[in-house]
Amino acid sequence: MKKTLFTLLILIISSKTFSQTDDEFQYITSSKSGNELYIHFEKDNYGTKEFWLKITEPIKTIKNKSGKLIKTGGGYTLEYIKMDCAEKEYSSSDAIKYDKNGNPTRRPEYYDTQGEKIIPGSVMSSVYRYICETE
Repeated sequence: MKKTLFTLLILIISSKTFSQTDDEFQYITSSKSGNELYIHFEKDNYGTKEFWLKITEPIKTIKNKSGKLIKTGGGYTLEYIKMDCAEKEYSSSDAIKYDKNGNPTRRPEYYDTQGEKIIPGSVMSSVYRYICETE
């Protein structure tokens, strides 16, 4: 009986320790290219929700010009999003890109957008449904 309880306790602790939340980020969806999206919810101001969006890039194996197999990708991007649920618009700011080792590399080209409409069927549409309809 003690072995069964001990085994059950270890399984519960390990499932909580090695969960997918990744530093309080919650998994939302993945794109066709293999990127995974996570959010860290910050606040809700009367229908405008603010959160951090984390976009992870998968590690891909490709051939370089000399025919050698190399691995690329593996980094992630963080950006702060303000989403107006009533108007179906979002604004992004404070975006930064990290390499596969977690070192900041550069700001993405699309940072600091204002009043962008959410396109139906897009990845941001999935984020909208998660944030505005289920949160």
